[in-house]
Amino acid sequence: MKTPLARPELPAHVDRRPWGSAAVCVFGGGALSFARLLAQASGWTLARVELRHAPGHTLTRTPEMVELSASPLALDAARRALREEVEGPLVAAHAPLAALVDAPAIWISGGRSILGVPAPLRTVARDATLVLEEARPDTARQLGAALALTAATR
Repeated sequence: MKTPLARPELPAHVDRRPWGSAAVCVFGGGALSFARLLAQASGWTLARVELRHAPGHTLTRTPEMVELSASPLALDAARRALREEVEGPLVAAHAPLAALVDAPAIWISGGRSILGVPAPLRTVARDATLVLEEARPDTARQLGAALALTAATR
């Protein structure tokens, strides 16, 4: 029986770039479910990136989110493809997007020390706008409503 490969790690250095419009990044334990509720409550587009071993990147849009699958070497191209696909505010889920998009971050630590965070994300975790012990649905909904109000007043 074949043993599945572990997901590749983020490159040691990733250039974080501004999104161009409003964005928030969510990473850590329960990031996708938290980001999903945040996006629903705010009306912003939800996107997530998963790292893979195969070269290049693939972008898929579903009614719920934009999904990217990319090799670590294709992360810059994946970010550009996402930027072309999504116009407007973005809720970015998972570590690869938190490493790529220079935006306020929500780190769901799960009680983990910052030393347990992969090196490319330590600065993001250290500078996170909000650090949560756990992904709570009511917190996501309240933050999403606040994001919607903020976007409406701009």
